Amino acid sequence: MNDTSHPGQPGQSLGEGAAMWRLPVEAPFELDIELAVIDDDGVHALVFPCQRLPDGWINAMTGEVLDVHPTHWRIWQIYRCVVSSLQ
Repeated sequence: MNDTSHPGQPGQSLGEGAAMWRLPVEAPFELDIELAVIDDDGVHALVFPCQRLPDGWINAMTGEVLDVHPTHWRIWQIYRCVVSSLQ
């Protein structure tokens, strides 16, 4: 198994110490996660934290409802900054 696999390969890490990718049906509700999706450009990870809700997915930073087709997820590893505190 290759430690540098890309998000198109669920269940494999993205490098040393990276969290394992999991199936979308295993995603927790209302917790920041990194979501990999399929769109017109292929399979890739979104660059912002997402949350699973009972009726779909949202951008965890903006609350925007997402029209996505997730392939897998893992725990969000980057802490959100509070925009209002930036000056």
